[in-house]
Amino acid sequence: PISRLDVSSRVFPVSFVWFLVSFGAFPCAPGPSGSSGRLDSFLFFHTTFLCVSGAMTASQTGEGGEAADNAVPHRIPEADPLDVTCDSGEDVIETPKWLSQSEKTDKAIRRMAGKPTKTGSLHSSSSSGSHPPTGNNSPPRMVRQSSLTSTSSLGHRGGTIDSDGISRLSSLSQKDQEKVIQLKEAYDSVPLEVKGKIEAWRIKEEEIELGDMLGQGMVGMIYKAKWRGSPVAAKCLKGDLTRDTVGWHDLLSEIQILSVLRHPNLVQFLGASVVADRNSSKPPIIVYELMGGGSLEDILRIQTTKYGFWRPSRAQAWVWGKDLFRALCFMHQCSPPLLHRDIKPANLLLTSDLQTLKVGDFGLCKAVQFGNIEMTGETGTKRYMAPEVHRNDPHYSTGADLYSASLILWLMNTGYVPYGECSINVIGQKVSLEHHRPPLDKVDWPELRPVIQQAWAPGPGERGDAAEILERLEKLPSQPSAAELQHLGDLDSRHHCRCCVS
Repeated sequence: PISRLDVSSRVFPVSFVWFLVSFGAFPCAPGPSGSSGRLDSFLFFHTTFLCVSGAMTASQTGEGGEAADNAVPHRIPEADPLDVTCDSGEDVIETPKWLSQSEKTDKAIRRMAGKPTKTGSLHSSSSSGSHPPTGNNSPPRMVRQSSLTSTSSLGHRGGTIDSDGISRLSSLSQKDQEKVIQLKEAYDSVPLEVKGKIEAWRIKEEEIELGDMLGQGMVGMIYKAKWRGSPVAAKCLKGDLTRDTVGWHDLLSEIQILSVLRHPNLVQFLGASVVADRNSSKPPIIVYELMGGGSLEDILRIQTTKYGFWRPSRAQAWVWGKDLFRALCFMHQCSPPLLHRDIKPANLLLTSDLQTLKVGDFGLCKAVQFGNIEMTGETGTKRYMAPEVHRNDPHYSTGADLYSASLILWLMNTGYVPYGECSINVIGQKVSLEHHRPPLDKVDWPELRPVIQQAWAPGPGERGDAAEILERLEKLPSQPSAAELQHLGDLDSRHHCRCCVS
């Protein structure tokens, strides 16, 4: 729309030239005689200009000449998303700049709800040159991603709407809500490799120097690596996995999620190598911070082999348990909530000083958009799988993570593997139908037993939430002393090994 400022910039030079002519600035000017006549002529012309500019502005803003603060954001022109491919170049690259991810969306929500923004009116942001340079001043059309590279794992992922944003969204009209959702979905359709470039996490594969293999799972391998001079961990797919495999999809899903999450108890995502060419067989590579302490599973295996029986000290189990529930508290309070779906010792990593535990491996992580959504049954590791997941319940939610974390608490405080006496094939039946649980009397911290019991309750609604469990852990009686907390990095103290305790 043409604003008053636009009209001023075009018409005012003419007014100024007439002013110079009127006052005889040019010798050949046939201006009116007398300074009063010249001034009257100038004022008449300039007043006419102001009236014209006001009429032009009013015609653009509507019948009442509404202020920019109350204007509705520009609607994204409809376009066939299949018209443009990833190879289209600059206009696809410019698309995220025009959408500006979630920041402009949040501003749009505030404006439509009649609330002030931090950076001024909508027109000031939309007319500041943020639109891509297309011929008809409309945003470029974007590519629809294939099902394997979609952002379904994180829903509307151009930055999620927080709880305050949801309340603002619900206060809008249905039409305005659709516009906001459309804006987010438009950013969702941008290919992952393009987002990596815009969001500054995309890494060139040649920058990653792979070293020794640290471990491997069903679909991926973890290497010690070097990236831009720093030691890191790199996650790669096994060689036989191609673009149409579940493993490839899980790795892309992990990139989608980790690229927007930051928390002290989540393994830090540093970047990823994603090849833009759809015909390329090069798999993605994820670069993480290097967790020098290894996984909880590694520590349990090494120490048990060394001593015959071993468990963390009470101080270590308490600190690591709180770290685990802090991570879950953060993830479950994201908007939408995030379910890890594979909490187990191999996915819990420790820093070199063993002071901090962090959650890793987000390949199975999924978002719950509004309430419970349909999930894939029996997803995760059977030993740590919640009863509702064993039953193939498609509507499980954050309670599934709490159940898995309760078994981790039990393991760290007893030194025993949960359901170690059961065949892996019968665990599901015992847990989901017979309500079988590990024996609580093996936990020699009596005040901790009811906390664990709550977290593994049969019904997901009986388990509370991660914030409640965390609060109970922080307020436990008989907490470790300051002296005990100073020795978190000592795995070989005699009190860790029951067989050495008199």
